[in-house]
Amino acid sequence: MRKNVRQAALKRFPYVIVYEIIKAEVVVFAVFHTRRNSKLKFKG
Repeated sequence: MRKNVRQAALKRFPYVIVYEIIKAEVVVFAVFHTRRNSKLKFKG
């Protein structure tokens, strides 16, 4: 995983957003359901 990649958990829903901020843009890599298999999180 890249050094600047961040994760944000949503409080109301069981999701995590995997993203990176590059200059003035937010690049979203994945929206992951936390109650599913975590091994699929960064599969690609």
